[in-house]
Amino acid sequence: MLYDPVRLPSGARIHLFKVDRGALEGDWEAHRIATKLRERLFAAHRPPAVVIMEGEPGENPRLFGADDAVAQIRSMLSAIAEHSWAPVQFEHQS
Repeated sequence: MLYDPVRLPSGARIHLFKVDRGALEGDWEAHRIATKLRERLFAAHRPPAVVIMEGEPGENPRLFGADDAVAQIRSMLSAIAEHSWAPVQFEHQS
């Protein structure tokens, strides 16, 4: 899984996570991943916008998340294709 924090013109941020096309068993899995990411990575008082992207930005990817965040990411796909992605690293809890 790769990560790209997308900053919007308003200054808000959408946390975009990318998985390979075909990596999700179903739509339900994208929603489960987003929930876990919000809980594990962003244990904040106000949950951030998280979008899961299945596939590459230039290849009509499937997007999962809140409708407004998905629409914003979809409108920015050509620019996102040029972004650098970082691998997601989870800390193991003992």
